[in-house]
Amino acid sequence: MTTLHSERVICFNCGNRNRVTVINSTNTLGPPDLDTRPAEMMRSAMWNFIHKCKYCGYCSLDLSKGTDAISEIVKSPAYRKLCKGEYLRKGASEAARYAMIIESEGDLVRAGWLSLRAAWGYDDHNKSPIAREFRIQALRLFKQAQTEGKTFVKDPGAEEAVLVDLYRRSEQFEEAMETAKQGLAKNPDSNIQNVLKFQLFLCSEQNTKCYTVQKAIDHFDTPKKEGEKKKKWWRFWK
Repeated sequence: MTTLHSERVICFNCGNRNRVTVINSTNTLGPPDLDTRPAEMMRSAMWNFIHKCKYCGYCSLDLSKGTDAISEIVKSPAYRKLCKGEYLRKGASEAARYAMIIESEGDLVRAGWLSLRAAWGYDDHNKSPIAREFRIQALRLFKQAQTEGKTFVKDPGAEEAVLVDLYRRSEQFEEAMETAKQGLAKNPDSNIQNVLKFQLFLCSEQNTKCYTVQKAIDHFDTPKKEGEKKKKWWRFWK
């Protein structure tokens, strides 16, 4: 169950007062997507985490806080581009803008996850080209984080499991297959192995559709004995 409440907050950037929706609690029931997107109710509630100033367009988890660099970022052409036209889609635009701010602060991992969240939002609004753009941005940020020795998922093969879905969903099938093989070479646990093998199967068919972790596990994890239970999705991101 998701519970919400509203608050009034003064924007750090422009000083205007906004009413924002705050999440008290939420939950998720069901398997996440291959790129970690949660099931409902978190799937819908998550768009309330990032707040937007309706006057200047500043986006943050807390509009009352910021840095001295915020004003210039919010006024920049790249940021303003996200505030209008095809990019102006509820939830997606806020995540995209906040990703830009977080990247400017040097937090590549958080910016990568926010870029992926923006892609989810544009998926929901049937803006596939823009969703692809933000998956490619997430790839850039995650790969850059790796070169700096930063991890964004802990378990062996799990980073590759995220990256391969980003590659596949953005139609970079050769890169996706190579990444899946790299993940398998790390001898991950059986669930991650099944996810990576499933990604190889999808890439062989040039399939860019969205699938859940459970779908990947079920594709390979067939019970060997009558009555034997399959592994469940909740054992994947552990």
